[in-house]
Parts: sequence; C-alpha cells; structure tokens
Amino acid sequence: MIHCAAPNTKEWFMHQTPGAREWLIPVLELLPSWVHPWHLTLLRAVLTLPVIWLRDHPWLAVWVLILSSSFDFLDGELARHRNVTTELGATFDAVADKIFVLGTLFFACEQKVAPLVVALTTSIEVALLQVRFVEWRWKITTKSSLPGKIKTWVQSFGIAFILTREPLLEACAKLILPASLLFAGWSLLNHLASVCTPSRPTASS
Repeated sequence: MIHCAAPNTKEWFMHQTPGAREWLIPVLELLPSWVHPWHLTLLRAVLTLPVIWLRDHPWLAVWVLILSSSFDFLDGELARHRNVTTELGATFDAVADKIFVLGTLFFACEQKVAPLVVALTTSIEVALLQVRFVEWRWKITTKSSLPGKIKTWVQSFGIAFILTREPLLEACAKLILPASLLFAGWSLLNHLASVCTPSRPTASS
C-alpha cells in the first residue's frame, strides 16, 4: 500500500490537542456492536431525501440536516475508535458527503444559490470523487484533511441557512457558499498532490 507523505493539517491539529475526542468515547461506546461506521455513512446519504421532501417545512429540514451532519461526524470517529478504518470506507464517506451536498443544493435550495456557485461546487466535487477513486485504485493511503472537513461543514451551514428561509440567514449563505469553494479547491489540490507527487513503490498485498 502506498503511503502519502502530503501534510495533513487535521492530523497535526489533533496531535497538538491530545484528548480532543475523549469526550466522544462514552457516546461511541453507547452504540451497539452491530452498528458499523458504514451504517452511519449510509444514513448520511439517505437523509438527503427527507431534506428535499421537507424543504417547504424549513426548520424540520434543518433538523434533518443537523442529524445527517452528526452521522457524518460520527462515522469516522467510530471507525477510528474501533480501529476499523479503511480506504474504501473513506471513499464511501466522501461519496456520501457529495450525494448530500449536491442533492440538497440542486433539489432543496432551488434558485437560492447563484448558478455559478452551483456549477463550480459540482465541478470540484466531481473532480474530488475522480481523484479519490484513483487513490483507492492505486492503494494510496490518504486521510481526510482539514480543508476537506471545513469545506463540508461550511457547505452544510450554507445549505442550512438557505433552508431556514430567513432573509438574513439566506444573505449569509450567499457569502458562505462561495467561501466554501476556496476550501474545496484546497482539498482538491491536496488530493492531487497525493496522486502526482509521491514516489510510488510496489503496493503491498
């Protein structure tokens, strides 16, 4: 397996703040053993549909979005806690994020987001999926980076603000969603670097 040496800001941050996730351990241990991380990842993607269906009930849609974002946060934490992290799981997590973000942008936010922002977001997310697929096929080990996580959370906040149908929050979303493109581009560059720059020894079996 190829190990990417590209810097990982999130891992640096967690190293600098030991115990930052300790408060989560009691929560994770409440989950029964038959609940696997990929179950939470799948729920993240599936909850796209209720958000779309509830778009005319603003705060219900927002609560479903919060629930979906909670699953997005917990799936990786549960995998690390149980020491069952895999490249396939990381790729599945990325796919679920993109299904949720793009699905809600297209079908729940309607005309509230500038077409250029939607087009750029879609283009970068599709490019990220393609690069993640290459990483998986080439057995390049990468971990989720801080820019990628910030990008997903900024997108989620922007979509939530739009779903509220509150004019002030909608105005904030028009600033937040374009800003998420900066983190999306940063995340894409990190993944491209993992594919293009490391020397690639023979993959281990």
